[in-house]
Amino acid sequence: MPALFASIRESCAVVAAQARWVGIDRAALERYAEVVARLAAPLAHTAEHHLLGRGEETLAFFVILDTVNFGSGYFPHLRKDGASGYFTVAKALKRHCEAHGIPTPQALARLTAADCATIFGQDIANLHAQELMTLFALALNALGRWVMAEHAGDYLGFLRRAARAEDAVAALTAMPFFRDVAAYGDREVTFLKRAQILVHDLAIASPEHPLLAFADFAEMTVFADNIIPFVLRADGILRYDGWLAARIANGELIGAGAFEEIEMRACAVHAAELMRAAIGRAGPAMTAREIDRALWTRGQEIRGRVATRPHLTRCTFY
Repeated sequence: MPALFASIRESCAVVAAQARWVGIDRAALERYAEVVARLAAPLAHTAEHHLLGRGEETLAFFVILDTVNFGSGYFPHLRKDGASGYFTVAKALKRHCEAHGIPTPQALARLTAADCATIFGQDIANLHAQELMTLFALALNALGRWVMAEHAGDYLGFLRRAARAEDAVAALTAMPFFRDVAAYGDREVTFLKRAQILVHDLAIASPEHPLLAFADFAEMTVFADNIIPFVLRADGILRYDGWLAARIANGELIGAGAFEEIEMRACAVHAAELMRAAIGRAGPAMTAREIDRALWTRGQEIRGRVATRPHLTRCTFY
């Protein structure tokens, strides 16, 4: 996939220019760029929730974790370990790996929904949890098969073949649940949120590892999920049509691949690109990865304290 990161930016810019349900307040964005620059947060993983300091085992842990880094539309119905849905999943996987070691690809290929419910501490009788655990099992099955078939059982094999971060991201799209591409009319819109964030997370976990010495990390985009548009809307950068705003306020599910769902994600990506340019004009540059971290951290701080809420979509991409 040549110029993969550029294709994400370009396709999201096209959607933002045509969007019906979502708009970007350009004047507010210029002012907000200064705020985001001050929100800069360190790129770091929490030791409470992640298996850290174990060399390539840590990297394998993140490959597995980010394979199931989705399900936000199900999280309101999950049993949580005093944290968000993501941190609940991460902490449960950490405990499992500490007790049993990193699962082999063969073990992943055999996992069932019931196995996943046990690993992640969910009630399989809960139909919402059951559906998500089924998707987790399918995702982990695909990872196990891919690692065995394409990389001789080596979780990091795709990194060993990659010359750039873009190559590593592209390799992950061999697995369907990482193939985060949507149809917007006759236009293909590329997001690849989880494939990007997996490679990003590996670099944070082991920044000095030679397998992650990629020169193009700064070309990544923000990771288009439901938190980044939530923050940008709460802070007045994104404007939603009243019909869409009411549906989100009512907790309605927004269909994966619906025009309004694509517009929320694409406008968030494009707004972040405009913001990155504005920040660079005013002072020290920020990468999209750093902007994403700042906005994600802001999201954790304001969630539940502002009138708006993240949209709910059930999919395997966020």
